[in-house]
Amino acid sequence: MQTSSWLRLLVLAALLPVAGCAAMHSVQMAASETVDAMRPSSSNYANPEDEASDPWVKKAGSEARGNRPKEKSEEPPWLRNLLMSPKARDIENNLGIE
Repeated sequence: MQTSSWLRLLVLAALLPVAGCAAMHSVQMAASETVDAMRPSSSNYANPEDEASDPWVKKAGSEARGNRPKEKSEEPPWLRNLLMSPKARDIENNLGIE
Protein backbone atom coordinates (compact mmCIF):
# COMPACT_ATOMS: atom_id res chain seq x y z
CA MET A 1 0.00 0.00 0.00
CA GLN A 2 2.73 2.36 0.89
CA THR A 3 4.59 1.80 -2.38
CA SER A 4 1.49 2.57 -4.39
CA SER A 5 0.99 5.92 -2.61
CA TRP A 6 4.67 6.77 -3.16
CA LEU A 7 4.30 5.82 -6.81
CA ARG A 8 1.24 8.03 -7.17
CA LEU A 9 3.06 10.90 -5.49
CA LEU A 10 6.06 10.44 -7.78
CA VAL A 11 3.88 10.38 -10.92
CA LEU A 12 1.99 13.46 -9.73
CA ALA A 13 5.23 15.30 -8.97
CA ALA A 14 6.55 14.41 -12.43
CA LEU A 15 3.42 15.52 -14.29
CA LEU A 16 2.61 18.69 -12.35
CA PRO A 17 5.45 20.87 -13.75
CA VAL A 18 4.64 19.76 -17.31
CA ALA A 19 1.00 20.77 -16.93
CA GLY A 20 2.00 24.09 -15.37
CA CYS A 21 4.42 24.89 -18.18
CA ALA A 22 1.81 24.03 -20.78
CA ALA A 23 -0.72 26.31 -19.10
CA MET A 24 1.78 29.20 -18.92
CA HIS A 25 2.71 28.72 -22.56
CA SER A 26 -0.92 29.06 -23.63
CA VAL A 27 -1.31 32.18 -21.47
CA GLN A 28 1.81 33.68 -23.05
CA MET A 29 0.51 32.89 -26.54
CA ALA A 30 -2.88 34.46 -25.76
CA ALA A 31 -1.24 37.60 -24.38
CA SER A 32 1.07 37.82 -27.38
CA GLU A 33 -1.82 37.44 -29.84
CA THR A 34 -3.80 40.11 -28.00
CA VAL A 35 -0.94 42.59 -28.17
CA ASP A 36 -0.36 41.80 -31.85
CA ALA A 37 -4.04 42.34 -32.62
CA MET A 38 -4.00 45.76 -30.96
CA ARG A 39 -0.84 46.92 -32.75
CA PRO A 40 -1.77 48.92 -35.86
CA SER A 41 -0.32 47.69 -39.11
CA SER A 42 0.78 49.93 -41.93
CA SER A 43 -2.04 48.69 -44.15
CA ASN A 44 -4.72 49.85 -41.67
CA TYR A 45 -3.52 53.45 -41.57
CA ALA A 46 -4.47 56.06 -44.14
CA ASN A 47 -1.96 58.89 -44.06
CA PRO A 48 -3.77 62.18 -44.76
CA GLU A 49 -0.55 63.63 -46.18
CA ASP A 50 -0.69 61.09 -49.01
CA GLU A 51 -3.98 62.47 -50.27
CA ALA A 52 -3.85 64.82 -53.21
CA SER A 53 -5.05 68.38 -52.69
CA ASP A 54 -8.71 68.86 -53.36
CA PRO A 55 -9.37 71.17 -56.34
CA TRP A 56 -12.25 72.75 -54.44
CA VAL A 57 -9.86 73.79 -51.65
CA LYS A 58 -7.52 75.46 -54.16
CA LYS A 59 -10.45 77.27 -55.76
CA ALA A 60 -11.71 78.41 -52.34
CA GLY A 61 -8.26 79.76 -51.48
CA SER A 62 -8.01 81.77 -54.71
CA GLU A 63 -11.54 83.15 -54.23
CA ALA A 64 -10.82 84.12 -50.63
CA ARG A 65 -7.56 85.81 -51.61
CA GLY A 66 -9.36 87.96 -54.14
CA ASN A 67 -7.11 90.41 -56.00
CA ARG A 68 -4.38 90.41 -53.38
CA PRO A 69 -0.99 89.35 -54.72
CA LYS A 70 0.77 86.25 -53.45
CA GLU A 71 3.33 86.79 -50.70
CA LYS A 72 6.91 85.62 -51.04
CA SER A 73 8.25 83.47 -48.20
CA GLU A 74 11.55 84.66 -46.76
CA GLU A 75 12.74 81.13 -46.00
CA PRO A 76 14.88 79.38 -48.59
CA PRO A 77 13.04 76.56 -50.41
CA TRP A 78 15.40 73.87 -49.10
CA LEU A 79 14.58 74.90 -45.52
CA ARG A 80 10.84 74.88 -46.17
CA ASN A 81 11.14 71.40 -47.71
CA LEU A 82 13.11 70.24 -44.68
CA LEU A 83 10.85 71.70 -41.99
CA MET A 84 7.38 71.52 -43.55
CA SER A 85 5.30 68.59 -44.72
CA PRO A 86 3.89 68.62 -48.25
CA LYS A 87 0.42 69.19 -46.78
CA ALA A 88 1.65 72.28 -44.87
CA ARG A 89 3.26 73.64 -48.04
CA ASP A 90 -0.03 73.10 -49.91
CA ILE A 91 -1.89 75.03 -47.23
CA GLU A 92 0.55 77.94 -47.43
CA ASN A 93 0.35 77.94 -51.22
CA ASN A 94 -3.43 77.97 -50.97
CA LEU A 95 -3.24 80.95 -48.62
CA GLY A 96 -1.09 82.81 -51.09
CA ILE A 97 2.41 82.30 -49.72
CA GLU A 98 5.00 81.16 -52.23
